[in-house]
Amino acid sequence: MHAVRMPCWVDGTLIGLGEVMRCLGDRGSLHWRLFRAEFNGDVRAVWPQGTLAVEEQSREPAGVRLSWAEMVALAGTHVQVIDGDFVGFDDVGLPQLQILMVDSGHWWVWSVEPADFARIREAFAEVVTQSHVPPEPVD
Repeated sequence: MHAVRMPCWVDGTLIGLGEVMRCLGDRGSLHWRLFRAEFNGDVRAVWPQGTLAVEEQSREPAGVRLSWAEMVALAGTHVQVIDGDFVGFDDVGLPQLQILMVDSGHWWVWSVEPADFARIREAFAEVVTQSHVPPEPVD
């Protein structure tokens, strides 16, 4: 399986979740889950239970259920994703898109749609195509 990897810091500027999402376009038709999250900041604008509760729940096997609209809201805050695995599933439960941040160093994107990779390469510098599984966020 192929993926693209890109640094989240370019010339001292953070490439946040919102920039990656805008590049990929609206994926509100997918059923999203968040796994192994760690944030720098307060997520109560999206999840009233707070950062620690969401991080703990994201480590459960089912992760945190969220919508594309909640992801957009999270991206609109000043919260930095340190680690997080955002996975979009189709109606039968198959993964279609994955946006992964590993240790605030790199974004990884997998998709069943090859056009997503082309859009990422167009939008961001230093994009590398990978054919192996990246490291998982550290718990």
